[in-house]
Amino acid sequence: MKRRRPRVVIVGGSHAGLLTALVLDTLGCDVTVHERSSNKLVARGAGLRIQPVMVDLLTSVGIDLAPASTFTHRDRHIGPDNRIVHDVPELGHFVSWGSLYRFLLERFGVARYHFGETCVGVDQHAQGPVVRFSGGVAIDADLVVFADGISSSGRRLLLPDVRPVYAGYVAWRGLVPEVEVSQETRAVLDDACTFTVAGLSHMPIYPVPGDDSAESETGRLLNFIWYRNVEAGAELDALMTGRDGVHRPYSLPPGMVRQPFIDVLKREAAAQLPRAAAEVLVKAPLLFIQPICDLLAEPMAMGRCVLIGDAAAVTRPHVGAGTTKAMLAAFDLGEALQRVCAGADFDAELASWSGRQVALARDLLERGAMMGRRAQVEGTWKPGLPELSRITLT
Repeated sequence: MKRRRPRVVIVGGSHAGLLTALVLDTLGCDVTVHERSSNKLVARGAGLRIQPVMVDLLTSVGIDLAPASTFTHRDRHIGPDNRIVHDVPELGHFVSWGSLYRFLLERFGVARYHFGETCVGVDQHAQGPVVRFSGGVAIDADLVVFADGISSSGRRLLLPDVRPVYAGYVAWRGLVPEVEVSQETRAVLDDACTFTVAGLSHMPIYPVPGDDSAESETGRLLNFIWYRNVEAGAELDALMTGRDGVHRPYSLPPGMVRQPFIDVLKREAAAQLPRAAAEVLVKAPLLFIQPICDLLAEPMAMGRCVLIGDAAAVTRPHVGAGTTKAMLAAFDLGEALQRVCAGADFDAELASWSGRQVALARDLLERGAMMGRRAQVEGTWKPGLPELSRITLT
């Protein structure tokens, strides 16, 4: 590669794509992002945990995530009648899907963020890859980064046999304005990432920013995830078929869940969950569903194309590392490209990068599977067990 700013085309403009774009741009690459949606992405009603290493690395390149964040200082477990069964100090750093997307897009800007461009192919040549988009657009690059999620077009092109594997349970997710729950519930959840186990299911609850500011109490939302076992096959297919009759295997968005399933969920929440957890779920205006899956693409670099984020590996939410994993891969990739510009072998650097990312993803997959098994199959999830604490990446 010539000694110039490496030309990087990123396919996918959600969190992983934008994080990669910001990092590579800061480290000296010429970056464009290509998103298949014709408009800015719509918030998906989800909260995300931010690992300390992500904060440290973003701070190192001048990006302060705090304005898009909320923080808690307790790890709390509640049981029947809202009884607190475990409560210890632990710093929690959270964002909402929407707050993080808006924050990252604002900092990268829309001038190099192209909407309405669906990747339809990539051709690899000796001088570099050419990525093709719908409408006939073809772009030469030094590197193509596929950061286009669990249903990645890039992964289908490069590794067509690698597909998500359903883990046997789904995540019911939603958000409710903090001010809309009772004073009792707000007191139980105050300043904590709160966790409850109910039979072979479990639910974390934590505050995330709303459309106002992270510091404004009226703008905060309570994010919850209720993990529930659902048999693969007809039962899962019925659940994941929306009001419009369309089956969506990986995520049924807010507003699409059929009302009979919502009615059953709310009845069972009232019967099975502590009052605070049940109230949060019942008062959520919109719910959506994500089947929990495992996926590992190996290798993550093929020629001058790489996979990042959920396009590369889907890890279970229990470890709280999905977004951080994408950011670590982006920083590592940027450093590899800097070495290439200094004369290192491009293919060798990408192969080495791939090996490191595969090893990290495999570790996270194994840990997530263990945590899911303890909660959803064995019923052996107990508060305070070190092996069940959320992972800290370094």
